[in-house]
Parts: sequence; structure tokens; C-alpha cells
Amino acid sequence: IAGGTIQVFAREIVSAKFREKVPELPALLFLQGGPGFPAARPTSAQGGWLGRALEEYRVVLLDHRGTGRSTPITAQTLKHLSPEEQADYLSHFRADSIVRDCEELRDALGLGKWSLLG
Repeated sequence: IAGGTIQVFAREIVSAKFREKVPELPALLFLQGGPGFPAARPTSAQGGWLGRALEEYRVVLLDHRGTGRSTPITAQTLKHLSPEEQADYLSHFRADSIVRDCEELRDALGLGKWSLLG
């Protein structure tokens, strides 16, 4: 991206009973299935997959590039670009870039490893 920056948003959720032990908890990265959708916005940690995961993990929810609170891809963000520039810009939103984002996030959190769901 010529001089630009793509921001990637993630949130971490930890059960209240484990707040004092966050550095010791194993991490679980949840990737929303399908392109173009942000990570779920948890309204409750009761039940479901998230409730179960929080019994053992600190859970990281990632908004892939182009979704949610990460840098969006919209008609507005593309309209000032030529077709060639659009193609170049969109090349930064592929799965290989998302994998690199995940690895940078893992490093930023100081994790040696984590589990993946999604």
C-alpha cells in the first residue's frame, strides 16, 4: 500500500475467575469462518463455544483485514483508485496477509504458541 497502513483489530476475552492468571492461561485464537465477516461480538460468555472455551483459555477474537473494526474494504475506500490500484490494494487482504497478522498478534501478546478455532 503506497504509504498507507492497514489496521487490524483484535479483542481478548478472559473469564473473570482467571483475570489474575492471564499470563499463565493458554490462548485460543478464533477466526470467523468465511471471508468478509468480523469476529463475533460476544454479548455473554455463558454457554456455547465461547463459554466452554473460557473454562480453559484466554480467547482472542480477530477482525480480519477488511472487516469489523479493522481497516475496511468498501466502495468508498476503493472509489478513488484506478482498477490497477484497486487490484494492488486488494492483494493486501488475502489469506496469506491474515496469517501474517495472526503471527504478529501472537508475538505482540508474547505467546509461544496458541490454539486455533475457526
